[in-house]
Amino acid sequence: MPGRRRTGGSRGSGGYSYQDECGAYFATLLLSAAALPLDWSTDVRLSTVRVEVPGSFVDIVLRGEHGGVCLVEAKRNLRGSSSEFASAIRHFVELYHNFADRFGREYLRETDRLMFAVGPRSDVRIKRDLREILRRYETIGGWPAIADATSSDDENEIFERFLSCVRESWEGVTQGQPSEEELVTFFRAMRVIELDLAADGTERRNASDLLRAQLVTGNVDSAWESLCALAQDRSTVGNAGFGREDLVSLLLRHNIEIIGGPINVDNAIVRLSRGAETAANNTEQVTVFRVSGSLINLRAAIATDLYTCAEEAPIFVVGEPGIGKSRTLVEVYRQFRGRDLPALLLSVGSPFANRVVGEDADRLLETMAAWTHRFGRPGALIVDGLDSARAADQREPFVALITAVGGLPNWTVIASMRRWNLAHIDADHDDRLTTVFDGTDSHSVPEPYRDPQFARLRCFAIPTLKDSELKIVEDAVLSAVTAALSIPNLRALAVVPFNLELLVRLVELEGTVSSDLEAANTQPKLIRLYWQKRVGIGDNAVIDENALRLMATEMIRLRQTSLGVEILAGAGADFTAIERLTSAGVIEEVRAFGTFGGRSYGFTHSLFFDYAVAAHVLNDERNRSPLLLGDTPALTLITPSIEMYFDMRWEQESNHTQYWDEVLGVCEEDRAPAIVRALTVSSAARKARTRTDLEPLCAALSSPHRRAAAVRATDALVRSLESRSINLFMNGGHPWSDLLQVISERLEGVEDAATSFRLEQDLLDRRDSLRETAYRQTAAASRALLDHLLQQ
Repeated sequence: MPGRRRTGGSRGSGGYSYQDECGAYFATLLLSAAALPLDWSTDVRLSTVRVEVPGSFVDIVLRGEHGGVCLVEAKRNLRGSSSEFASAIRHFVELYHNFADRFGREYLRETDRLMFAVGPRSDVRIKRDLREILRRYETIGGWPAIADATSSDDENEIFERFLSCVRESWEGVTQGQPSEEELVTFFRAMRVIELDLAADGTERRNASDLLRAQLVTGNVDSAWESLCALAQDRSTVGNAGFGREDLVSLLLRHNIEIIGGPINVDNAIVRLSRGAETAANNTEQVTVFRVSGSLINLRAAIATDLYTCAEEAPIFVVGEPGIGKSRTLVEVYRQFRGRDLPALLLSVGSPFANRVVGEDADRLLETMAAWTHRFGRPGALIVDGLDSARAADQREPFVALITAVGGLPNWTVIASMRRWNLAHIDADHDDRLTTVFDGTDSHSVPEPYRDPQFARLRCFAIPTLKDSELKIVEDAVLSAVTAALSIPNLRALAVVPFNLELLVRLVELEGTVSSDLEAANTQPKLIRLYWQKRVGIGDNAVIDENALRLMATEMIRLRQTSLGVEILAGAGADFTAIERLTSAGVIEEVRAFGTFGGRSYGFTHSLFFDYAVAAHVLNDERNRSPLLLGDTPALTLITPSIEMYFDMRWEQESNHTQYWDEVLGVCEEDRAPAIVRALTVSSAARKARTRTDLEPLCAALSSPHRRAAAVRATDALVRSLESRSINLFMNGGHPWSDLLQVISERLEGVEDAATSFRLEQDLLDRRDSLRETAYRQTAAASRALLDHLLQQ
């Protein structure tokens, strides 16, 4: 049986032993439901942590939810040549053979582990070489010879020491030498992990991030100190160790409240209020319009109108990318708080928002009801960027919260989303949002903000900038910016705030309107030019673009819009390039609370992510085909990027031949999802102005080889026109009536359909009250014509 022994680890600067600090670290993992970094399944979490008294058989006992036991020797400064190393191995061997005496069952190699937790000043031969040797044993198949375990002199030296200690201890326990098979089985039970728990250590910072995500009240440093103190005071721990409920109760005695513990409504309200304020400040940092060092607010008047609408009833905000939805919602939040009204701002995908929707729903609603009750005034839930959760499963907790708060008295709801994403939202979420944002009350929304495409919802469409708003910018900037805004194509772009800010930055960089800027007549071209000036610079251009490509690819693979440093490191990211891109304002560092690893990086604006995917991922055929021709989960993340990619293809040639070749290539594939076909033709639906723009499609309708693809493309094109409420007879009938004429020329027996279109054109010219009905009839006629085409 194991004898008594001294405690593991020396005292740290905080007065706690390394054993205490390791206990606090594992307690943090337990509180946060984070997986222990072993080969236990990542789905397995800790159930209890027990820090043993000095002189016990081991320093720490961890139990997993799967029933496994991990016995930990915690050593801050362990040397391979020391007697401490030999003593710890002797205790591991004794526990391995006498496991049933301690735990009431035999050792199970599938679930039980023996682990060294060592500090950063420990022998590198232990924390690096021995760890790698043991990991190699775990991953190598079969039963490798002991002689094959090492690959270098350093590894051989520590392994011989380790092997000698194991054999000597084994003989002391069993009175015999272990066989090779017995040794290998024992090696597979052993693990070594390095835990740097100094104030600025990696694992200490990770633990702080995890604690921060769990705190309701109290600060991170106090919570860590309290956990160390609890680990040190073994009298507070029962024989089984402490579970999460025990930790929550013990921390509460130190006035530290943890999510899932007893609720203090006053504290919960303060937490929500402070979190919302932080969210507003963070959003302002990336959405504020700054010109020559001065802040300019271009959305104040719109925010006031939106505030008035929200006071009356819940309202859903829509707009194109970069139109200023986030900035407007922050302004509305400020107006609620400025009137001393409760307001909760959630930026979808942010750590605070994820934390709020991850809480117990009943407790959250109880807190919100108490909030308005104590203020005696109504409040507002503001959910910014539902499109950031591009997959239905990621969006679900936010829709559930919106639905629940929509049923609370004294609360109104404001939510925002890109137009395209709202038009293609799944039916279940559409039904639930329609219940909260009832479109029958849309008459109270001022006419300039109504959106007929989403008449089912009480919608508020953020408009483009007016001349008077652009004048504010012109009065505050360099004369070169004023000159740029006098160029028609640049002024047309500048009505979108995101484009205006890029334009101003480019002019400020060069001090003049360059010919390249003058030629940037579309948003992708403007982003590309900004990219070239801020990213593609000198010898670092290729390195930085590779870093962007890597980030975008990993985000697609993982279906998330930020990446932890451990993921980036594992993918081979160049962190010098990451720093340059951060300085350039293309990406930003974020704190991903509640995840193991802490720091993360994401793009500063969703449009930068969309462009990175379009320009650096989809432009490669090896990436494009798998993404477009498979109905993969990643597709929901990159739909705006697909549309932007085909916009870029449309702009390459005046006759758009390459664009249509790619569109038809996608439509030829039976595997291509309908949503991808819709995205490929979206550029034509929005940008076609003449018969020439559609000539390759018209020609394909007559080609025996491409006719099937052309039929699919045409079908998708008309559906895209209908979903955008585009008048099929704009500009005197061109180019859509020309396309329909071409279709009718290729078919027989469609004279009645063509006549129907002419009749509908007359209806569209009648008074305003008939316009909506006329459009529906036109859409129905186009559908009938295409149905006939599909049957040929």
